[in-house]
Amino acid sequence: MGDARFVRTGMNRFGSIQGFMIILFGAQKGGTGKSTLAQNVAVALARDGRDVVLLDTDVQGTTAKWMARRRSIETVKSIHCLQARGNLIDPVRDLAARYGDVVIDVCGADREELRTGMLIADQLVVPVQPSQADLDGDAAHW
Repeated sequence: MGDARFVRTGMNRFGSIQGFMIILFGAQKGGTGKSTLAQNVAVALARDGRDVVLLDTDVQGTTAKWMARRRSIETVKSIHCLQARGNLIDPVRDLAARYGDVVIDVCGADREELRTGMLIADQLVVPVQPSQADLDGDAAHW
């Protein structure tokens, strides 16, 4: 991430606290790197001294499993990781009040978690694979 900084310039309609960020990694296609990107952004924010929580909403629990393995390494900074399903507005609003930054990893499907997460997120990151078939598949949903 280098010197990239995620800083909100104002409050969104759900009353998120200024200076903090809700970042959603989502797409309707699986296997595009959403979980890996969410994990790495959370680590970069934590290394930058931010108070960050990872929210894993994917039924596969990729990010939660990654975090469990990461916790066994004593030399790395701990990052809180929670899991949630369904409507994310209230859980994310609660997390935003408790933590500086909320990084959300959603599954690769058009589900309630993706739709409600997009309503409350400050930033939406939609990774795509660089193949024509993948681009065609995602483009149909724009």
